This record gives sequence, C-alpha cells and structure tokens, in this order.
Amino acid sequence: MSNPAPADTTLSPPLLTVQQDGTADFVQVSGSETVVAVVPDPLTASARIDGIKGGKLDCGRFTVIVPPGAYFGIASITISIPDPTVQVCDLSISPAFANHFTVPVQLVSNVKDCSVDAKTLTTYWYDTGSVRWVDMKATTDSGSGTVTAYLHHFSKYGTGKAGW
Repeated sequence: MSNPAPADTTLSPPLLTVQQDGTADFVQVSGSETVVAVVPDPLTASARIDGIKGGKLDCGRFTVIVPPGAYFGIASITISIPDPTVQVCDLSISPAFANHFTVPVQLVSNVKDCSVDAKTLTTYWYDTGSVRWVDMKATTDSGSGTVTAYLHHFSKYGTGKAGW
C-alpha cells in the first residue's frame, strides 16, 4: 500500500501502464502539476468538423487532428476526459457512420511536463471486446513532449508505458 503524497509535492497525471496480458494500472511520475485532494471536474470539448476539409479539437492534454478527407460530411467530435488527473480520454463522433476513417486521424497527447521522456511512451486503445489495452505503436517527439497515435476509429485511449 502506498502512502499519499505530501500536500506540497507536485505530480503529473498518472500514466497508463500496460502489461503483456493487456491488464493495466496507473503509475505516478513526478512532474509539475500540483496534487489536489479532490478529483477535478471532467473535461469535455466538442466541435463540428467537416471531414473533407479537416480540423482540430483540443481538450486538456489531448488534441485530435482530423486531416482533410478523413470522412465524408460534417460530424460532431467530442473529447471527454473523465478524470483530468489521469492520462486517458474517450473520443466519440456523431453520426456513428463517420467512425471509420479513410485517412487516419491523429490523437496527440501532451506529456511535456511529466518527468518521463516521451520516447518511452505510447498510446493504448481500450478494446472492449477483448477487455484489454492494445498498443497503438504511437510516434513520439521528446523535443515537444508529445505522443501521437494514428486512429482508424474513435474509442477510449490512454497514454502510457508498457510494463513498468
């Protein structure tokens, strides 16, 4: 059992850790965000984006970039972060038929202020069918502190490190 951090300790959001069998946990790493005793309110952002033209949506530490031609028509995209202290988001799109992208959509996760090098991280997709987290083989940029996954559909995603 771990002891809670003292009130003056600063910590980044816990990172998702995924084992080979697909089970997951969260690991706290030191960073620059202050720990709060109460979980902050969920974050949500939505935008109507024309799939032919493309667009961008930001919410907390996550950015969705829709490239031109990703889908046909206009769709409402939503990023939901149920707990901003954890590096996990839910992505949705309406109408549902737009949730199969012709050109991959990018999910960019900002880990700049975490004390972990971005190149050691990846993005995971939560597969509800097999009830496990699946490595998306994300690309990383240590300079900008970002982890980028290329998505073919929206679902639940988390940024983390395999098997700490």
